[in-house]
Parts: sequence; structure tokens; C-alpha cells
Amino acid sequence: VIGGQAMIAKGWSMLMESLSLGRGVSLPSLSLAGVELSLKTSLEYALIRKQFKQSLYRFQGVAEKLVPMAADTLTMKAMSNFHLNLLDQGLNPSVSSAILKYHHTELLRTNINHAMDIHGGKTVMLGQRNYLSDIYQVVPIAITVEGANILTRSMIIFGQGLMRCHPFLKEELESLEKKDTVLFNRLLGHHLAHIIGVKIKSFVFAISGGRLAKIPKGVKGFEKNNYQQLATLSASFAFLVEIVLMKFGPKIKFQESVNGLFSDLLIKMYSISVLLKYRQVLDNDFNDLIRWSVQRQVHESQVLLSDICGQLNFSLVFRWIVLPRGVNQPLPSVKLQNKVVNQLINNPNLKDTLTSDVLYAKDSTLDILDQAYTLAVEAEKVYKRVGYVDSYEAIDALLDKQQISIDEHQLLSRLTELRRKILAVDDYEH
Repeated sequence: VIGGQAMIAKGWSMLMESLSLGRGVSLPSLSLAGVELSLKTSLEYALIRKQFKQSLYRFQGVAEKLVPMAADTLTMKAMSNFHLNLLDQGLNPSVSSAILKYHHTELLRTNINHAMDIHGGKTVMLGQRNYLSDIYQVVPIAITVEGANILTRSMIIFGQGLMRCHPFLKEELESLEKKDTVLFNRLLGHHLAHIIGVKIKSFVFAISGGRLAKIPKGVKGFEKNNYQQLATLSASFAFLVEIVLMKFGPKIKFQESVNGLFSDLLIKMYSISVLLKYRQVLDNDFNDLIRWSVQRQVHESQVLLSDICGQLNFSLVFRWIVLPRGVNQPLPSVKLQNKVVNQLINNPNLKDTLTSDVLYAKDSTLDILDQAYTLAVEAEKVYKRVGYVDSYEAIDALLDKQQISIDEHQLLSRLTELRRKILAVDDYEH
């Protein structure tokens, strides 16, 4: 018996303790690696691959996939960094580990699908040249083990978080078990004051755009607005939690659909929090990507607030307290999206930082892709001047006409060679 005689009949609790520690490390790390590889290869492929003589990334439909992939990667890195720091301090944050497991594995599923969309037929054919197929095949494992994602979202994240993070609920229940009426009455009084406080905060912050919220000193610009938005969401979340507690009481654990919405909202707020913290170690190159990411998270959070109010059949009065201005944060603009995708392609610092954990063997398909990407960045200047050419004959003709130099001829010829290797798929003799 593990732990000796003293641990007999405690196997389940031991398993849960081990799970809460490991599920925040193993599968989230695997998922982050898969998402980083998906992003790196998609960015590089989107520059190298041409359609109608234009790189794929220039098409807004492709940019609509690339920018969320970059935002998801940054959020996952920020969340993993924060969680692992907690573990290094000897802490065992079970709610955070549940969020990490669910969040990262779901984003792995989303982002590998985006990458497959961008690569098209290139990643349909199995073989050594297909660098995404293994990730695609591992998704079902990540989704189902160490706590199935449906269960994690609908029961564990909000259910555990409610008991562990509520300022009074756990102590109130313990005082009832001990039949300590004096302590219970005191806690209940504090709890009622808390409900009134979060109700006022929710409305005041929402109507003022969070301008009355306390935020870290020295924060300016778009970050200041992000902190104000986060404070507003937090106040609304806290108020809605009290409402569902009063509405459902101990039956809250059976309201799995509502629990799922609260879990989604909690994950959004957690994502914004870790992004703003991670921003402190990033340079200004990431400002537009962070702005895009937070705008999306805030918009989706406001939609979730509206959905929760709808599921709970709230009157207009309650809706007005939570969302007096409605869903007033729009999705990020196409203009910002196009700006970010151009930065991702043309600023090596962004791509290299986001995909810093990706390693590959020399002369592998990934190495060839990386070489081709480096040459493609240089070749873009030549293409702008003479137009896109994709054959050795056309490149030779440009040299004969003295439209390109010998160095540029070598650059375009080498890039054409590598591009053909990248676009090729495996074929086998039967």
C-alpha cells in the first residue's frame, strides 16, 4: 500500500492530489509544443506558399487563422509560465491546473485545425514530409486523459473554484458542520455585505468602463484600459456567482451547462490576467498582438455574461446591473488584424519568441522550411521590384535582361528549389 497503513482507503484523494499536480504540467506542455509548432510552420508556409502570385498570409481569410494562433500561443506561454512558477514555489493550485489542462488541450485542437486549413493538401498526405500529422493524431489523447474535457469544464473548474476561492462559503459550511452558530452568523453578515458590495461594484464599474477600479500604479495607454476591463469583468463575475448560489444552493453542481459558462468566463479572465502579467517581460513588439488578444477575450467575456443572464432568466434589472452598456467591446478590427499578421511575418523577434521551444534536426523538413522562410523574407524585396517568378527559366530570363543581380539570381533559384521541396508530398512505390 502506497503510504503504508496510514493511507489505507485514501487512494482516491492521493490520486486527485497527484492529478492536480501533473495535469498542469504534462498535457499542457505537450499542447503548447504542438501549438508552437503549428504556428511556426503556418507562418513560414504562409509566406513561402503563393496563390495568384501572392503569399497566403496576404489573404484575410488566412490572416483570420494566423493571428488567433499567435494570440493563443502567447496566452498559453503566459499561462504555463505563471502556473509553473507557482509549482516552483511549492504550491499546488488545483483550479489553475484544471484550467491549464482544459484550456491548453482545447487550443491544441483548435490551432492544429487552423494549421491544417492553411497547409491544405500538404498535410493530408501522410509521410515524413508531413510535420503536422502526428500532432493532429495526438489530439484525442490530450482531450480525454487526465480528466476528460467535458467533465473538467462542466464540473471541476467552476465547482472546485467556487469552494476554494469564495471568501466565505467554505468557512460557512465548516461552521455549520461544527454547529458554531456565532461564527456562522458573523460569516453570514460578512457574506451579505460582500454581496451588496459586488453588486454595487458590478454596476459602477460596468457603467464607467472600469474607470473607478483600482489598478496597478504607473500603467498607461491600452494596458490601463485592459486592467479596467478586467476589473469590470471580475466584479460582474463575482456578483453573478452570488446570484447562482442563492438561486440553486447545493444543487449548483447539477447545473452543468451554467457551470460550463462560468468556467469559460473564468478562463477568459484568467487568460487576460496572465497576459497582462507576462506583458512585463515582453518588449513593445508585442503590443499590437496583446491588444488584439485582450480585445477578443473581453468581447467573448461580455458575450458569456449575456449568455449567463439568459440561461438564468434574469430580469432586465439584473441584466442592467451586469451589462448596463450591453456587449460594448467589439471584436478586433480587420485593420488591427492585418497589422499584426504583417508583424508576425516580417518581425523575426515575434515569431522566434512565440515559437522558442521548437527544435528540429538538421536537413529535416522543418529545417528546410525554416531555410526557405529566411530566403523568402529576403526575396520579397526582389519580388516587389520584378514580380513573382516560380521557374528557373523565368529567373534566368531576368538575369539575362539584367533586371536582377547575380546574387539575387542565386537567392531566387535557391528559394525556388527549397519551395518545391516544401510543397512536395511523400509518394511510395507499392
